[in-house]
Amino acid sequence: MAGFGFGAWRTPALLDDAPPPSVELAPLTLAPASLREGSAPGSPVGAVNARTSGGALSLVEDAGGRFALAAGSIVAGLVATDYETGTSHSITIRETLAGATNSPRDTVLTIAVTNIFEQPDLGALGLSATSFTNGTPASGAIIGATAGSAITASGLPSGLAINGAARSWAWSGTGTVGSSNIALTEALADSANSPRVSGITITIAANPGPITAAAIEASGTVLALTLSGVSAGSWASYPIDAQSKMALTLAASGAGFDRSGGQAQANAARTRSLVALKPCRRTPIVPTGTSTPNANVLDERDNGDGTRTIRLRLSRYVYAGETCSLAALADWRSGASAQAGVAVTNNSTVAAAPVIGGRWLTPPNQRVTGAFRVDLMAASLHPEGLSGLAAVRFDVTDGTTTKSFWAAAPSTSTAYGDSVRCWGANIDPSGLNPGLITVHKTIFPWIGPSRTSGSGQSTASGSFVTTADAPLVMAYDPAGTRYPAAWVVCDPVNGTATASAAMVQTSLAAAKAVAAASKPISVACAIQALYLANRSATAANGQAALTRMTDGATIVLPAGTTQIGGSTAITTGITSTECWPTVIGDPDDPNPRANCILESSASTPNLRINRLAFRNLRMNVGGSVMTGVANLWLDNVQVEAKSGQGASTLFLNTQATSFIYVTKSAIGSSTVVNWGNTGANQRFALVRSSSTPRNILALAIVNCDCTAMSGWTGGTDAASQADWVAMGNRMLSSTSTAVTWPTWSTGTYGECVRALFINNLAERIGADPSPFWAIGENSLQRFTHVLIEGNSMVGERSNTLYNDPPDLVNDNIHVDCRVANNYFDWLPTKQDDFYDDTTVAGNGGAPNYGYRPWLTTNLWFQDGTNCEANVLARRTGGANFPQGPGLAAVVNPSTSGTQGNAWSKFVADRSVLGDGTGGGDYRPGAGSPLIGAATRANIDVDRAGTARGATFASGALEAA
Repeated sequence: MAGFGFGAWRTPALLDDAPPPSVELAPLTLAPASLREGSAPGSPVGAVNARTSGGALSLVEDAGGRFALAAGSIVAGLVATDYETGTSHSITIRETLAGATNSPRDTVLTIAVTNIFEQPDLGALGLSATSFTNGTPASGAIIGATAGSAITASGLPSGLAINGAARSWAWSGTGTVGSSNIALTEALADSANSPRVSGITITIAANPGPITAAAIEASGTVLALTLSGVSAGSWASYPIDAQSKMALTLAASGAGFDRSGGQAQANAARTRSLVALKPCRRTPIVPTGTSTPNANVLDERDNGDGTRTIRLRLSRYVYAGETCSLAALADWRSGASAQAGVAVTNNSTVAAAPVIGGRWLTPPNQRVTGAFRVDLMAASLHPEGLSGLAAVRFDVTDGTTTKSFWAAAPSTSTAYGDSVRCWGANIDPSGLNPGLITVHKTIFPWIGPSRTSGSGQSTASGSFVTTADAPLVMAYDPAGTRYPAAWVVCDPVNGTATASAAMVQTSLAAAKAVAAASKPISVACAIQALYLANRSATAANGQAALTRMTDGATIVLPAGTTQIGGSTAITTGITSTECWPTVIGDPDDPNPRANCILESSASTPNLRINRLAFRNLRMNVGGSVMTGVANLWLDNVQVEAKSGQGASTLFLNTQATSFIYVTKSAIGSSTVVNWGNTGANQRFALVRSSSTPRNILALAIVNCDCTAMSGWTGGTDAASQADWVAMGNRMLSSTSTAVTWPTWSTGTYGECVRALFINNLAERIGADPSPFWAIGENSLQRFTHVLIEGNSMVGERSNTLYNDPPDLVNDNIHVDCRVANNYFDWLPTKQDDFYDDTTVAGNGGAPNYGYRPWLTTNLWFQDGTNCEANVLARRTGGANFPQGPGLAAVVNPSTSGTQGNAWSKFVADRSVLGDGTGGGDYRPGAGSPLIGAATRANIDVDRAGTARGATFASGALEAA
């Protein structure tokens, strides 16, 4: 076998036989591969190609019976095809050939189903009318539509609506004059030319009425109309009666807020309705003598081109940037046709009114352990229904975590044992860190911008500022460990003036158990004991650590009289940084407000702490009181005179005091002191649900009894004179001026800004002829965004928004103030058309004879802009210097000064115009014209808390 190789060896059989066949089946094809939908069974589809010789074909997937195999071709099967349900189908053909390496072989083929358009071709669409006229609404049909089709429209001009389903159109009668092209698109399944677009030209023509142009003037209160085809008019040519017929209605659309889901939502195009009140009179006046101002010349002018312009006063201000359109009823001018959709050019330069007030009605820096209520009062010039605001959001933060709470309506607060209707919320601070927390407010009006106190953590003194835009700072202590209980009980009879830390105990019972001789004899001694106790707290929420703190401590007065001061000196370094230490009457006493008396001392003690609260006790004041305390809070305190000190005007502090808060407290008749500031010393931030037989002067006065009130007087900054809140107060038996408005001097004028005067009642008795208030009378004053709403001013005049500067140069410009829902016995105003003897003396008796023709900036008020639902009783004054009644006013037809209560119909009129005894009941009785006169207000209850309805009484009180 040596030398035998592979190449030399072969098997005889392999060497002699022929090679076997090697066949591979190719993919099949189909040509053509389409079928018209609905073809009859057997209709050809296409021939099967690429079949191997000798191969057998079978159809193993026939698309649900839609196809069949016949003689090497595919034909339509017994199940009909439908283009709308399937535009193609797949079949599987199997080829089998013995000996083929890939037999059987399946080929999947796709057969297209071609469409047969079963619906007709779409034709051109049209409208039954394509020319429209402003002021003439119309409707009609879409022409040429095919049954079952869908029609949509694009490019529609304002005022034209298309309803494709109903094959109709509607024209509102209000649109922009001119031509425009619209497109109607018709779509129909199984139509060969679907979708089809039809272009249509629309023409809108101007109203054939007399108004050819309209514009708002820069003041925002005058609508100037250009008229064509009219002759000269007179006052009688304009039978506009805003009391019963809204002849000219203006729609103004601008930025504001909606209420949705209990929150405020921004709306950039919020629409409100205004009306024209009356034609304006021409200015300047041309007096012809000392008693003839010649003031009633109609302000309609001939433009010299066949047109005339009439100026009309509006019921409210139009603001810069608002979009306006006008609608006019027939005969708004004698013989004029109705017009609608009149475009109005807005030239107003007046910004939208801000939120009014916004001051907190809750004293700050209170220690809270859980949920707590916060209150504030804010309003707007544009209430809707019984709400002045869309909503208020309260954000509480510890500087790291923030929680938000919404108020979507006013609610009743009983936080201080009272019942005050205001904007508020229950704040749940759980999850925040103990220590100072900050509550911010963001106030959303219906119309205009929101107003906020900001965001983020404030400081311990962050609420003790004059601005209404301050946050409310509180002290959160959920576990009671940051400001732990510290009780000190005084003994004014047996106690000692030597302080010790042992006087401070962790409970009232333990503090009472301290031996009498070891108790502090005075409040000053108790405070020094707290210094010696050396209470402290760690730094928290961005605030420094506290040492020698009195925060959260309670000093208890037993029955009897305890002195504030005495011989005990208080060491420098004691603090009350984050929350109030409180002096209270004995909680176990049946009547601590009467029995537990705190009395000023012979000398003036320096208490050296930043803040101090007094609660449930009586305070006898006069002479020296105390120093060293910046902020004070009196809660349920009765204030009387110290023996022999009834004439003393000193009250709480002889040094400058930052802020004083008063809740549910009273000043008795034994002392002459007021709830009010004396120069820069006693400055009251809040007086709530309290009383005095004299005056109240505070940044916010709510639900009080007094004889007169004011904001801060002599304030040293603009913020302290702005946003005055006076709500729900009663001034019965007032014998002189009842209201002094806070004003900030800008060098020439005293400016009153955003004052809120709501639901107050004033009654005049006695012989003093002074008005309830005098705004701009013989003085340099300017009032801006002031709200006077829902008040009853009974027995005397209320001199409002005068333009009566004490010289021949200046101009008291008042802007955008709302006077609504009030009862006035006399509401006079003086502008350019009254005779002023000071002026006539100033010009030596020459023209203008005591009239000042440049004083025209406030004619908006004289004409009644922003005045609504006022009841003008005219029981005094003989109808002199009348203010225009405005919208929906009720005016007494009589001007008799002796008519008494016959027209007003109060339950008991005890004013000087009634029986003069004082203390009347000014609820309107049966048949009173006050009942049901008003429809819009900032607050939904009257002064007494009675709910208002859809219509309600003007004035401070609902019907008896």
